Order: sequence, then structure tokens, then C-alpha cells
Amino acid sequence: MKTYVSTSLLSTTSTSLTGSGISVSITPTSTASKILVMVMASVGGSLNSLSGLSILRGSTLIGTAANVGSRVGVMSGSNNSQSAYCLSSAYLQFLDSPSTTSSTTYEIAFQARSGMTTYLNRSQQDTDAQYTNRGTTSIIAMEILP
Repeated sequence: MKTYVSTSLLSTTSTSLTGSGISVSITPTSTASKILVMVMASVGGSLNSLSGLSILRGSTLIGTAANVGSRVGVMSGSNNSQSAYCLSSAYLQFLDSPSTTSSTTYEIAFQARSGMTTYLNRSQQDTDAQYTNRGTTSIIAMEILP
């Protein structure tokens, strides 16, 4: 099992799923092994912003819905409809079949709604005042043997 916990304050304005740099690498012992990938992300954004999250295996999105028209396929989304001071939690889980015994990297990908910003581990209004929040984001990869 490999685990990585990040407290880095990250942001994106990209409307395409983009790697966050929060990743783990695992080397399966068999090509028949499955890898269970679990993510808990602390997500912030401006009021009424929409955020999307998914998982990358290398440069390939896995477990992600297809894009349909102007709608972007993601594994999980967050709608910050309460306050720009809030953090939401997003949970992702995917059972992958990488079919390799080579080192495999899994990374959290995130994206924002057009004209807005998505944040990881902080709210938009992160001014270090008493009422603002900071969070952690974690990714776990666990081999499941055949």
C-alpha cells in the first residue's frame, strides 16, 4: 500500500482535467493484480463554482465519465453554493487493472468551471482569518492480489 497526504495549497483555472502533482507510485507484483485507488480531496472555490476531480494513471484518465457536449466527464464534482469561505470533501475510488508489473503512478486531476478557480486544501477566501479553512488531500493505492 502506498499513501501520500498533501497540505499544499493548489489551484487551477483549467477547464480540462489537469494533474495536481498529488500522486503515488506502486509496483504490482503480478499482471493480474488489481490496484484500488482511493482519494479524499478538500476542495474550495468561488461562490457557485463547479469543480471536477478524477484520477490519472500516468497520463490516462481512469474511471471517468465521457464528455458529452459542453459537459465535462469527471469521477466526482463539487458545487460551492454556500460560501467562498467553505471547503467541500470529494471522495473518489476506482479499482484499476493496469496489467503490468512496472511502477505505475496514480495522480489526482482537477478542473474548474470556465472563468472560475478550483482550489485544493484551501477555500477561495483563504486569508488566514479565524473563519477560513485549510484541509488535506490524500491518495492511497493498494494492490489486490489475484
